[in-house]
Amino acid sequence: MGRKRQAITPDLGKQLFGGVLDSLAGKQPLRSSGLEALLGGVSWPADAVRQSLRAALVAGTGERLWLDGSQALVGRRAGRRTPGPDVDLAPFDPLQSVSRRHAWIERDELGGYSLRVELDPPPTNPVLLDGEALQPGEVRRLSDGARIQIGLVELRFALDAS
Repeated sequence: MGRKRQAITPDLGKQLFGGVLDSLAGKQPLRSSGLEALLGGVSWPADAVRQSLRAALVAGTGERLWLDGSQALVGRRAGRRTPGPDVDLAPFDPLQSVSRRHAWIERDELGGYSLRVELDPPPTNPVLLDGEALQPGEVRRLSDGARIQIGLVELRFALDAS
């Protein structure tokens, strides 16, 4: 005899949906027990939803600067002859407050993102995450909607379904 599937109630649906949203926002890991019950015993990888998301830095203009690959250098282009950073903030930084190599955004194997301030050389101007200054070499986890300030450029971190 097979296992009896748990009936889907409105409360269970709300709990599952709330847990998925909290997990995507980085507030808590996605617990699989409710999903297993809902799916009739099929296990669910905790970060499967997060792995299917694309990330971007959203400038004050609303322009999305997509983050591709496992790490992206955030900075400003120095000139035509030198390679630029993966995310070039020069168009948003007329006062050149952003260093050429200011910070890195890194994606881990589970699909989560972190912000790391460049260490060598350290940037002249600060990096703030949700209003808190980060030190050179410091790494912090990013959640959807996090406010990032690099030099004088204000950005928002956004996760989008791909």
